[in-house]
Amino acid sequence: MRGAFACLFVLAMSLPAAQTPSARTLDIYVIDVDGGESTLFVSPAGESLLVDAGWPGFDGRDANRIAAVAAQAGVKQIDYLVVTHFHADHMGGVAQLAARLPIRHFIDHGADVQTGDRAAAAFQPYAALRSHGSHVEARPGMTIPIAGVTARIIAAGGAVLAAPLSGAGQPNPRCAAFKFQDMVPGQEATRAEDGRSVSTSITFGQFRTVIMGDLGWNLEHDVVCPNNNVGTVDLYLVSHHGAETSGSEAFVYALHPRVAVMNNGAAKGGAVQTFQILRQSPGLEDLWQNHYSIAAGDNNRAEPFIANLEPHSLSAQGGNGQPVAPNHMGAANWTKIAASADGSFTVTNNRSGFSKRYNAAGTPSQQPASSATLDYEFFKAKVQPIFLAKRPGHARCIACHGSGTPLRLQPLSAGSTNWNEEESRKNFDAVRRVVVPGSVRSRLLVHPLAEEAGGDFYHNGGKHWNSQNDPEWQTLKSWVLGQTASAGR
Repeated sequence: MRGAFACLFVLAMSLPAAQTPSARTLDIYVIDVDGGESTLFVSPAGESLLVDAGWPGFDGRDANRIAAVAAQAGVKQIDYLVVTHFHADHMGGVAQLAARLPIRHFIDHGADVQTGDRAAAAFQPYAALRSHGSHVEARPGMTIPIAGVTARIIAAGGAVLAAPLSGAGQPNPRCAAFKFQDMVPGQEATRAEDGRSVSTSITFGQFRTVIMGDLGWNLEHDVVCPNNNVGTVDLYLVSHHGAETSGSEAFVYALHPRVAVMNNGAAKGGAVQTFQILRQSPGLEDLWQNHYSIAAGDNNRAEPFIANLEPHSLSAQGGNGQPVAPNHMGAANWTKIAASADGSFTVTNNRSGFSKRYNAAGTPSQQPASSATLDYEFFKAKVQPIFLAKRPGHARCIACHGSGTPLRLQPLSAGSTNWNEEESRKNFDAVRRVVVPGSVRSRLLVHPLAEEAGGDFYHNGGKHWNSQNDPEWQTLKSWVLGQTASAGR
C-alpha cells in the first residue's frame, strides 16, 4: 500500500506510541550487524525509527541483535523502517526482523531497478512485506513524522535536496578542489544502487545528526556543493561503513561534526583513507567504532572507543580460497548515543561501559578519566624497557608486537639492544593509540593483566602480570595516569 507523507502523518498521530517515552533524550543505538547497517533511533516521545536491518541468514543473527537492542530500549514495535537501499547488508534482515517485531511503516527509494536473478531473489521477501504494509517512497525534502524530532530526507533515488535545510546553504570552500571518483570496472551496478540511498537529517532541539546509507562520494558532492545544503552536525554517523567510496573531505568538513561513529565491520569498511579524513576534520573531538578494522591497523582508536574487538585477523577462508574475516556470530555490542535538546550528548560503549559526555556546542566536553597527558621521556626511560624484558614462560613483547598486531612496535636495528630516538618516537605514537590517558581500563593495562587481577580476556600473548602490584604493571599505570620523567627525578 503506497501513501503520501500527509496520510502517513495523520496515521502516525492517530496511533499510540510504540513504547513508554524515554526521559528527555533522543537515544541512538548503532547496532553491530557485522559490516551491514542497522541504527535504531528512539525519540523522547517513545517512537522508533530503524534505519536498515542488516544481513539475511545466519539463523536470524542480525534480526536477533536488533530485537535485543530494541528490548533494551523498551521498543515493542518499529514505527518507521527506512531501508536506505536494496543491498543485502541493509535490506536483507527485514523479513527475519518482522517475525520478531511488528513494523508499521516502510520507507525506501521506491522501485527496485537492479537487474539479474540474484538481485530479484534478494528483493522479493522485502517487497512482499512492504506490499502488505504502509509504504512510502522517499523524496528529498520529505519529513518523517516523529513527534518532537525533525527527520528530513536529504537524498533518495539518486536525487538530493534542491533547497537548503534551515540555517544551511553557505558556500563550501572545499568544492573547488573536489575530485570525482572514477568508476571501478565491474562495480557499476553496485555503485548505482548505493547512489539511490535514502539519506536523512535528524534534529532534536539543538542536536543534529545525519545518516547517509551508502550514498557515494560523487553524490555526496551534490549534497554539499557548491553550497552546503545540509549544514553542520554534532554527530556524523559515518557514511557507507567507512568505505573509501564515501566520505570525502568536501562532505565531512562541511558537516563539521564534533563526534563520528563508524558502523564498520572487521573486514568491511573502516578504510585507512576514511580514518585519515576524519582525523583531520576540523573540530572533530572523537571517532567511535562499532568494530575493530583489520585493514586500518594502527589507525584504529583505543579500545574504549571500539564496541567489538574481534576478529583481529583474516583467519577464515572464502569461497575463492582467499583469507577472509570469520563471521562474527558470538556476543555483539553496540554504541549508544543519548542526545539532549540543548545539543549535549553522551556516547557509551556497551561492551565496556565506557562513556564520554560532549557538552552543548561552544562548551568543553568532559571525559570521566582525567586531564592526564602521556609523557614521552617517561615512556622512553621506563615503559619501553618493559617491551624488551624477558619473563619466564613468555616471549618478549617485541617478539609478537613487531608486526601483525594492533599495537605494532618498531623492529630493533641489526645488532641493537634498544631503540634509537626516531624508533622510540614511533613506538610512543603506536602505544598511545591503545591508551586513554588517565584511564586504568586502557587496553595497555587490562589486556596483558590476569582476569582475576582485573584484566580482560583478550591478548593472544598470554597474561604477563598476575597482580596489579607487579612493579612493571605499576610503571605502565603510572605512565597512563600522567607520570612524567621530571617528577620522578
